[in-house]
Amino acid sequence: MRFDWYTFMDGFTDGVHRFLTEGSMRSLCIRPWSLSISMVLVIASMQAVSAQEPIKLGVVGPHSGPALGGQSTLMGAQVAAEEINTAGGLLGGRKIEIVAADSRGIPAESARAFHKLVTQDKVVAVVCCWFSASTIATLPAIEELKIPTTTGVAYLPDAKETKLTYLFKFAATPRLESRFADYWVKKLNVKKVAFLARDDTWGRATANALQDRLRELGGTVLSLDFHPPDEQNFHSYLTKIKALDPEGVCIVDISGDAANQVKQIAELGIKTTVLGTGGLNTNAFIKLAGKAAEGIPLVIRYSATLDTPRNKQFVTAFKAHQGGEEPDQFAQAGYDSIYLHAEAITRAGSTDPAKVREALARSDYVGVAGNPIRFDERNQATPKLYVAVIKGGQRVIVENVDTTGVPY
Repeated sequence: MRFDWYTFMDGFTDGVHRFLTEGSMRSLCIRPWSLSISMVLVIASMQAVSAQEPIKLGVVGPHSGPALGGQSTLMGAQVAAEEINTAGGLLGGRKIEIVAADSRGIPAESARAFHKLVTQDKVVAVVCCWFSASTIATLPAIEELKIPTTTGVAYLPDAKETKLTYLFKFAATPRLESRFADYWVKKLNVKKVAFLARDDTWGRATANALQDRLRELGGTVLSLDFHPPDEQNFHSYLTKIKALDPEGVCIVDISGDAANQVKQIAELGIKTTVLGTGGLNTNAFIKLAGKAAEGIPLVIRYSATLDTPRNKQFVTAFKAHQGGEEPDQFAQAGYDSIYLHAEAITRAGSTDPAKVREALARSDYVGVAGNPIRFDERNQATPKLYVAVIKGGQRVIVENVDTTGVPY
């Protein structure tokens, strides 16, 4: 049970008052200084108990279901908490406790999970909510409950269109990722592309941004298809695409569906270059797609192959936690989020949400990729992006993505 200091003090002082007024003062065998010492000892004892309470940080996301990257975010958060706790914890030795809430990727579930974490589990900050649609659905609760919240995955709500006070974002946006198309045209000479995307807010925005950029570069959009989120068989879409003889097929989807699509592309004998983002960046995709994943170029913000001291430390810790599995960019999002919250709590010297929010707004945290995370006046940080190619089960960075002058 959480100790309520103010309730204790109200009851304590009321009891002392009754003790002094209801009995005869002449019958008291306690001197004033003795009572004062007793009060000090009780207060010190309660402060010591309070100081050892864990600091609860919530993680809301799709920890079950087809969006397998949500599990990576939770694992990354747990690794960060373990590191911080091993180093002595926060605010004089208080340990971080990760409280997970599974949204199953359902927006309404995300909002309910967030509310429960704050009102029942008493978390002081949250990593949320993975899907853009889930983050949009949860935003009213975030702002109403005034709990500092970060996301390194969801690009919506758009910080330029929606006022954000307690939500802070450091995820890539479709406009930034659209520069991935430059690599297709200039390095791969892939100019005729068919698009197959998930029919949700993120899928439409990302596919549209990439096709717009492709056209700007003189390329041709052969087709643009959006499939229902619960679709499992993509043969009809891919048979249509095969007839178009595309130089490239851009897939915008979550891990499980994307793996099915690339395997079905191979089964249908479609000779093309698969181009990926989103769920294709996960470890789960590489496992599920098997050989079909080999050679696929991706736009990413993180790879385990990045050669920085901090990343080497993260990769080692994550592999120890996950039985040898390397972290992906969704694990990095969870890991960096916990460190962002931890540093904000330390600078604030408190878990008070308003104070933590102010400290979070002034973040100058260098993430595991070696790049600083600094939030602007709209609570948005702009990540550095890379092109990577899947080689031997790893995402190997081949070049930086130039996003100079691109609005997020």
